[in-house]
Amino acid sequence: MHDPHHKMKSRRAALLSALFAASVVGALAWIVSSRGGFVAAVPGAPISASGTVERTIDSGRLAAPEEPGISLYLDAEHDLVLRYPADIVPLHEREAMASFGYIPVCDPLHALACFPYDPPAYEDTNFEASAFSVHLRDDLGAEAECLAAQPAEIAEGAVMLGETVFSSFSFSDAAMSHRLDGRNYRAFREGDCYELATRIATSVFEVWEPGSIREFTLADEAAVRAVLEKMLMSFRFQADLELI
Repeated sequence: MHDPHHKMKSRRAALLSALFAASVVGALAWIVSSRGGFVAAVPGAPISASGTVERTIDSGRLAAPEEPGISLYLDAEHDLVLRYPADIVPLHEREAMASFGYIPVCDPLHALACFPYDPPAYEDTNFEASAFSVHLRDDLGAEAECLAAQPAEIAEGAVMLGETVFSSFSFSDAAMSHRLDGRNYRAFREGDCYELATRIATSVFEVWEPGSIREFTLADEAAVRAVLEKMLMSFRFQADLELI
């Protein structure tokens, strides 16, 4: 004969166990999210023996847990992470990078990843292309060379991203009625020179037949640059992951 009191005790124990497990998971998620971690909303994130949520970092395209329309780019090999608009498809192939802009907005020789930003709002203007990109400048092997202005660059001070100081430079280029304006940010880390770049390519408005297009204005440029700089400011090396 079954003991109804025994059944009630068993159900109560199971309920208490489930409530305790849920409270532990909720507490861990709150702790990680309050520290700015990326994995607070990731189901099944592994929990270490110390009770902390472990971060699994991989290269690729992942959805950001905190901001709709934003994705995370994680690169374990080069120890870096950044956020970018989810409708952008990151490029890694040199041929694809070379196709964006008469003067490419991503450096096919040095880019680890290129994030081309081509908003449809400017299709009928003299805007050509824009991008944020991450470069590994293996041609600048010494720290002093990495942090010094290169030809066509103008030193603009420094930018702090996480706990890393980047030297900042502006630059421009032109060819056959096409213009390129950009900014480079370089830091020397563990023997390598990393460069972050924002670039906007346009054609000269005056060479177009009057009335055929509208001008890509300074206000338009500021709007595009704001998106590129948002990607820039999200950049972190993994050691600074909690600060993103």
